[in-house]
Amino acid sequence: MKKWSVAFVLSFLCLAISLPVLHSQTTTTGSVVGVVTDQNGAVVPNAAITLKDLGRGSSQDTTTNKDGFYRFDLVLPGNYSVTVVMAGFQSQTRQLSVVVSQVSGGDFSLKLARATAAIEITAQTPLLQTDTGNVTTSLNESQAQNIPNPGNDITYIAQIAPGATMNTGGGGYGNFSVNGLSPVSNLFTLNGMVDNDPFLNLNNSGATNQMLGQNEIQEVSVVANGYSAEYGGLSGANINYVTKGGTNDFHGRATWFWNGRALNANSWFNNATGTPRSFVNANQYGGEIGGPVVKNKLFFYFDAEGLYLLIPTSALAIVPSSQFESAVTANIASLGDTAQEAFYKTIFKLYNAAPGASHAVNNLPDDGCDGSEYFINQNIDTESEGESTGGFGAHDATLNPFGADVPCALSFRSTAGNKTHDNIQAGRVDWNITNNDRLFVRVQHELGLQATFTDPINAVFNAQSVQPEKQAQLQEVHTFGSGAVNQLVIASQWYSAIFNNASPSATLSAFPTTLQMASGQLSNLGGIDLNWPEGRNVTQFQASDDFSKEFGSHTLKFGYTYLRYWVTNADYGILENGWEIPITLDGLYSGSVDPSYPYGIGCPPSYGTPPGPAALCMPNFAEAYQTFPQFSEARFALYHTGGYIEDDWKPTRKLTLTLGFRLDHASNPICFTNCFVLASTEFPSLSASPDTAYNTLLNVGQRRLLPDLTAFEPQPRLGFAWQVMRNTVVRGGVGLFYDNYPGLALDGTSENGTNDPLFVVAFSEIAPASDSNSLLATAAAANATFQSMFKSGGTYDTMSAANPFFVGPSLTVSVNSPKVMQVQKWSLQVEHQFGTNTSFDLQYVGNHGIHILFQNPGINGCGFGTLPDCNETTKNSVNPNFGEVIYNQNGGVSSYNGLTASFTHRYGSGQVQVNYTYSHALDDVSNSGILPYASTGFGATNGSILNPEDPANPAKYNYASSDDDVRHTLNLNYVWELPIKRFITFGHGPDRLLKGWTVEGAMFLRSGFPLTATDLATSTGLNSSSSYYATVFGNHGTGGTSVNCASLHADEPNTDICFKASDFTTSSGTWGNVQRNSFRGPAYWDTDFALMKRVQIWERAELNFGVQFFNVFNHPNFDSPIMNTSDPKFGLTERTVSPPTTMYGSVLGADASPRLVQLKLQVAF
Repeated sequence: MKKWSVAFVLSFLCLAISLPVLHSQTTTTGSVVGVVTDQNGAVVPNAAITLKDLGRGSSQDTTTNKDGFYRFDLVLPGNYSVTVVMAGFQSQTRQLSVVVSQVSGGDFSLKLARATAAIEITAQTPLLQTDTGNVTTSLNESQAQNIPNPGNDITYIAQIAPGATMNTGGGGYGNFSVNGLSPVSNLFTLNGMVDNDPFLNLNNSGATNQMLGQNEIQEVSVVANGYSAEYGGLSGANINYVTKGGTNDFHGRATWFWNGRALNANSWFNNATGTPRSFVNANQYGGEIGGPVVKNKLFFYFDAEGLYLLIPTSALAIVPSSQFESAVTANIASLGDTAQEAFYKTIFKLYNAAPGASHAVNNLPDDGCDGSEYFINQNIDTESEGESTGGFGAHDATLNPFGADVPCALSFRSTAGNKTHDNIQAGRVDWNITNNDRLFVRVQHELGLQATFTDPINAVFNAQSVQPEKQAQLQEVHTFGSGAVNQLVIASQWYSAIFNNASPSATLSAFPTTLQMASGQLSNLGGIDLNWPEGRNVTQFQASDDFSKEFGSHTLKFGYTYLRYWVTNADYGILENGWEIPITLDGLYSGSVDPSYPYGIGCPPSYGTPPGPAALCMPNFAEAYQTFPQFSEARFALYHTGGYIEDDWKPTRKLTLTLGFRLDHASNPICFTNCFVLASTEFPSLSASPDTAYNTLLNVGQRRLLPDLTAFEPQPRLGFAWQVMRNTVVRGGVGLFYDNYPGLALDGTSENGTNDPLFVVAFSEIAPASDSNSLLATAAAANATFQSMFKSGGTYDTMSAANPFFVGPSLTVSVNSPKVMQVQKWSLQVEHQFGTNTSFDLQYVGNHGIHILFQNPGINGCGFGTLPDCNETTKNSVNPNFGEVIYNQNGGVSSYNGLTASFTHRYGSGQVQVNYTYSHALDDVSNSGILPYASTGFGATNGSILNPEDPANPAKYNYASSDDDVRHTLNLNYVWELPIKRFITFGHGPDRLLKGWTVEGAMFLRSGFPLTATDLATSTGLNSSSSYYATVFGNHGTGGTSVNCASLHADEPNTDICFKASDFTTSSGTWGNVQRNSFRGPAYWDTDFALMKRVQIWERAELNFGVQFFNVFNHPNFDSPIMNTSDPKFGLTERTVSPPTTMYGSVLGADASPRLVQLKLQVAF
């Protein structure tokens, strides 16, 4: 374990002290406001108000204005007392809690002075928000610490906010969305420090892909619509965390969690296939201690947390049958290429040695064949001189006329395990310098080993990542007399996340590339090694400042922020070892391309029509992707800065108006080594002449990424809160918000040209790169030609003359003057409080997004659908100089309308909250357009559609329900100490036995996510035949039924098929006729529950022990069915899903879907 660098801390503190004061947003504080009146309701001006921190003893003073109004801004969360003193009246003291991102009310009605003592009032945090129009949910320490939280990820608690939708799509980017906005548009802050990864716009996380630190959390606020101008940076929700600090009382806590196989139910699919439960051993711990160093002056706090586990997995593995292996081996041997023959022997040796392969069974549709068995059977029959020795696939007169029933592939459930761990230590010092100056410094160190990928075929293909992280925050609050306060936040962070195999040399020795069937007919060989090595090191610095000053009924606020990142990008190893993709089993059988039926039958270009089906379109060849990086890493910088001004105006006691204006500027990222390569003009205008020199088509050595990126982002805001009656408030607002370009956009442009060219080749052999006839050798030869002739003015023509197999490299470009995504938000809410402990809210929220990023990889496509004719030179692209071209555009739009009803009830021993949302979200592309909401690379059955089907008209087929659109969402959470002695034993029995029993829990229920039917075989085939790289949607046949999967039954999901292949036809030369996201997947329902017992050890010490149940009813939540119409498993469901964060980490391949039981033991004082 690396120790915290003393030099790092000292340099951070020196920088903090020497830096000039800046003005900015902050998200770590709340406000206290109130009105002082006499017993007749007349306002009382010039009353002395004292706000005292009950934990640390500091205080600050102000006086009421002419309207009897007082206000304290930028107040750290915690428990406070407010005291009012006015001559001629009794003094009053009220206790209240200050909540992050909210306004706490403290109204007083003074009584005439008597000889009696002062009056003390104890008040809870108000249920009504009477002074702000922001759409905010505050979660207190009890909710954050006690609601069962799988893995103790601090992002989990935010999912119980109204309007939040949990991402259970599997392997996606972003844990949840709020009010239909992208999960990668949520901004996370920790003590005011932005805690987002600049590459992905996700929350930062540790080695288990979870954000540890629950022990330390004091409060959480989820600001869905922040009409206060301090909120900026990203357009989604602001999730703000405030950590604990020391107080005048010593306090501490130690917690241990354990889960093992004996406590868990088996998953549905394991039970269905007779597979035993996966072995698991999950240990998680937490410890904290805090207290005074000098009473009322100096305080300390320390927290340590960790997670050590052996991951249980449950994945469908598919291996070739012995009959198919024999047929392929014989055919490859007949070709006479010894290198290719040895390569195939390695392939089958790895499949046969897979753990569990000996138990594989024939239970796949069509015996694991994909329709290309017709051609295999024809070839076998021809080679045997008329003898009917074929017979792969089910006995079907069309595809298998031989009467046999021979499987192509078999399957088994893999439960391979893997190890991972993560631990974090954090320390904080709070210092009350004077009553006018309060400061704290917090530092954190984290280190873990991530089990990034667990391969079901061979552990040598597993991937991992060592992930260290360091961070620090300094916050200083200074009060300038009465009514003016300033808060300064300075923060820094560094982390490293580099991904690779544990032993890259051993991995490449076992298998030198990645072999992946286009439609998943067999499990990958090489796992997902095509992605490694990759990763980044990131250093972040932030300075921000907020100032607030009261002027009568106006409170003026202004601030400024500066946030800068230095990124060392190591993504240039992706695809370096190649990615070979046989499109069909016939392509694998043939060793690359079936010479008799390279495009199937009856499809252009047609290669004969022997007896059999009139039209069986399928590209029967293989293709390969490979890059050739000239450097392993590059260094970049990007920053974000912005400022705001705001007036919180109370024209009357019952009405508050928030008028704000924010102006942000996002930098154009720079490369320190001038590594960006840009097209000399926008791609549609780029010369398509094959005799144009590449070094004139491309501008190399560029320092800035995006030409003429949006320079300024003006954001006017208006919010209001009107207390129409004592217990009823109407609130709302409207405002503009902007997103950020994710740093991931750096990758493609810095890989252009000779830096890290990508070549896509086809029709050569599936063989190792050492074989000169292989796909990978063809790609390597194209690269050698390109590298050697680029600088000297080589053109496509001259390079093709030098190398007849040359293909143009891929290219990533953007439109000129790209725009930053903008979101317009609005809301209207009615809150009503019943008594002192119950409230009901009804809220309408809407938003509209424009300038959403579209990645258009079909811009160079041709000869399909409405695409233009192909260039005469290459016959497979519009511009022959390039292969795949990704054209980043900003034409996407989105829309959301939702109605949310919330019920909250508090009682002396707990709280219950229920939120229901009915909504509809639409867009052209989801998740801000660059990262998938669901990713097949990390386990999802179906990936999100990020590309337009028709490159010339992105909205034509794409504008539809968004990936995270659900009509109905309900979440519930509760914490309740059971009144056993009061209501069951009626006051009888020992307190030690009957008191201290607590039930805690949460429930999440939603309708199904949208689904898109796709035709990946046609899509993949077009990559090489027409340079069309986007996805062809499914082609719904006449009379085909549109069936949703919401009613999928738990007893037989594999036979209760949601969609039938017979309802769809091949997209032969035309776009699919099904709109994106036209279907619906299964609904989701999960209930978590905890039963805890608290026992007093001594006066201030307690022992808590109990059990937590996740998915307590063991309800199988089925993933969406396979939606690739060319997959023989189309319409079938093959996995169950779980929350995005679990006690087994996030997107690490672990199966956390069945009921899991976790023991909890805690000692606190």
